[in-house]
Amino acid sequence: MLNPSSKGWIDKYLNLVHKGEIKLRCDSTCGAAGDHYLHLIFGSSGIIFGVHSHFIFLNNIGEDKWTKHEKLKVLYFEAMLLIYVEKKYCCGEVLSLDDFLLKLDDFFKISGSVEIQSNWLSFLRLNTPNKLEALIDKRTQIPLSIDHKIWINYLQNSLCFLDVLLFRTYLEKVTEHELTQDRSTLAEGVINTIILAAHADGLIERKERTMFDLFLASADFSEEDRFKFRQLFESGIQLDSLDLICQSSLIYRKYLLDVAIFTVWSDTDFSENEYGFIQEIGYKLGFNEDDLNEAFSIVESFVLENRDIIPYLKAGNSYDKVFSRLSNRWSKIILRNKDKLYQELVESKELVELVRKSAVVELSPEEKDKVKTQFMDIIKSVPALAIFMLPGGVILLPLILKIIPSLIPSAFRDNEIDAPKDLEED
Repeated sequence: MLNPSSKGWIDKYLNLVHKGEIKLRCDSTCGAAGDHYLHLIFGSSGIIFGVHSHFIFLNNIGEDKWTKHEKLKVLYFEAMLLIYVEKKYCCGEVLSLDDFLLKLDDFFKISGSVEIQSNWLSFLRLNTPNKLEALIDKRTQIPLSIDHKIWINYLQNSLCFLDVLLFRTYLEKVTEHELTQDRSTLAEGVINTIILAAHADGLIERKERTMFDLFLASADFSEEDRFKFRQLFESGIQLDSLDLICQSSLIYRKYLLDVAIFTVWSDTDFSENEYGFIQEIGYKLGFNEDDLNEAFSIVESFVLENRDIIPYLKAGNSYDKVFSRLSNRWSKIILRNKDKLYQELVESKELVELVRKSAVVELSPEEKDKVKTQFMDIIKSVPALAIFMLPGGVILLPLILKIIPSLIPSAFRDNEIDAPKDLEED
């Protein structure tokens, strides 16, 4: 049994990999490759918000009794592992878990936070896996140097995803100096994005301020820089402060868009001005309408699944309101792609059966996996549906059940799909 509260959990995790109980997948056949694929995985897992929502590789391991921090530690480790697996997969190189541990250890050594660097000597007596456990424990919590008495219910490091992005940069063999510069630049971009989003409607709400404080506490800034950002939060900044970031990697720009939407969603409502701001910042970062819909869906799905366990999301948007917006958005996406979807369903009678069954009874985990497997081929023709296939995408399954029967009702009669003219008549 894997127990992240005890020493040796990384060795145990890797042992489960060797035994085949944990499968390391890098599935780029789902219609989303490279940065886009990684963004979907990370967004669904919750790591981009510094919260565990779903694991990347683990499945059905009885983690219900784990604390929030224990879950985040394992998710953080998996996110780093996915970056390594993706790198090896794309380069056609052999995967080596020993090499992964050594590279992760070296990454922490040359690019760790100020707190990690100051405590590095205390880690040297540990073997590599145990050292990494201690480092991960540090990196997934708010730095101890910060007065975080107000974070009694939320001490997790909301910027730990920056380590994931930096590890990917490290694997490109950049210099230590470049990594140090990147950490500061990436963190500054996130904080500036939160400031912009908080001022989007001209009124800073309490939950937006809480989110800013949390992310600022998670950043590896000097006290002088913290003071500067607090002043900027009160006065506001201009959108052109993100000009340099527009040249950054796709996954980082997607991350900033997620953070902007998440900041707005931390409030109790979503005003027209805030929506206009999201469109503006999205276009500035180089995204189109489909990209915005995907980002909205990732954040909304995350809010629906986690609003009861994240303190600053509680008592915010009602489930019905958020789900209604999510439903309306994906209804439009499905309707826009209804012809392609219809043609794919003609070839997927098993999927039709499962969707019809799920309208009556809860599908088993195995049947839900089949639904996802059947959709794998569909999203090659309809990439907009890729989010359905990722961990957590099952929350969108009711949307399929609601929309598809009205779109192509004949698909739910006697396992037959009639002529395409039904679509035009609907």
